[in-house]
Amino acid sequence: MRREFAALLCAAAAGCGVSDDGGVAINVQELDQRLAHQQALEAGLDRAPQVVQALEAARGEILARAWRQLHAAAQPRPTREEIAAYYAAHPELFAERRLYSLEEVAVRRFTRAAEELPLELLARLKAMQEGETQLLEDGADGMVMVRLAAAASRGAGGGNEAPARAGAHRVPEMNFLKLLALVLGGLAWSVPHAEESRLAQYRLGAGDSIRISVFQNPNLALETRLGEDGAITYPLVGRLALGGATIAEAERSIAQALEAGNFLREPQVSVLLLQTRSAQVSVLGLINRAGRYPLDTVNLRVSEMIAIAGGVAAAGGDLAILTGERQGKPFRKEIDIAALFQAKGHEHDIAVEGGDVIYVERAPMFYVYGEVNRPGSYRLERGMTLRHALARGGGPTQRGSERNLRLHRRGADHAIHLIADPRLDEPVRPEDVLHVGESLF
Repeated sequence: MRREFAALLCAAAAGCGVSDDGGVAINVQELDQRLAHQQALEAGLDRAPQVVQALEAARGEILARAWRQLHAAAQPRPTREEIAAYYAAHPELFAERRLYSLEEVAVRRFTRAAEELPLELLARLKAMQEGETQLLEDGADGMVMVRLAAAASRGAGGGNEAPARAGAHRVPEMNFLKLLALVLGGLAWSVPHAEESRLAQYRLGAGDSIRISVFQNPNLALETRLGEDGAITYPLVGRLALGGATIAEAERSIAQALEAGNFLREPQVSVLLLQTRSAQVSVLGLINRAGRYPLDTVNLRVSEMIAIAGGVAAAGGDLAILTGERQGKPFRKEIDIAALFQAKGHEHDIAVEGGDVIYVERAPMFYVYGEVNRPGSYRLERGMTLRHALARGGGPTQRGSERNLRLHRRGADHAIHLIADPRLDEPVRPEDVLHVGESLF
């Protein structure tokens, strides 16, 4: 009877055993741990933000350690013969027993908004200049150094601050905190005001990639892509519909969901748009890879979209026509592609939006025939004269003469006019036809 009671007690507690003489050996520490675990579940502590963060951190550490062990186990181990051969070939390495204390230096590249950084680190980073390096930690386990490669900032707007909590530091949630970026081994740049406004008005759609971060809660950071239904799966909250929302509206939706579930109080959420796949631009005409292309970022310009489509084809011209909608009205603009890269030409390299169409026209042509070495049609280049056109055709043959030229040109009335003996310095116009006649002698 005593053994049966002991076995029943062990089965219920799962932390004891039965000794050989029939006594009960109870692991008190494990039993107390199980009882405390049960009481914590009943009290709902498994949903407390601090506990959830600690569990997520422990889970990540366990998974990382398991992956390292799996990777190490997959490496081939040397055989006894290989060890003996290495020992015999390098006796100087084993002449005395040495213990090595190693310092590993690892460079990680990442970008962080200011609200994701520890409060005690912000003041030190604010005082740093680009290119400076500071020692953050130097302990028995090693050291941590940080190099500020670049930083971008935006002037703060008054009054837009995050609410302070009792006993916590008050951190302004202003444009400075929204746009300050720390890049280790990378580059950051400030966004012009017009592009910042376009980003604020952009509405998320299926396929867009975003990065979510919560102030002082690094375990809730997430990089994800909106599904076909415009929703994401966020830790603790579950499915959230963000399709059709602006960046600010998405931040409020996530913050409200975290606060409604009693996971965080007054959470400060920031959403960074990484890629835009829901908006597409059509690139047509004389393009190497004409088609529809997604807007990977909000601020892609006409020249960048042409480059993504493979550039202008050999027969393509320098004129691109951009059509679409701006502020609900039809929009059309002719863009000189070559002039974009001249002085102040970048002002005409406007940003494209979803639904825009870029059309690259065929290059204007001119024609040369008669007593020339290479008669045919040629692309009209900028600043070309009849002398250039004649040279493009290989020049006159032995029977041809520069003194016997005729030019057929379309006038303003769309009729073809014949110009006899044109000047060689006359500029060539589109669709001009130059005839080289025979020499009189």
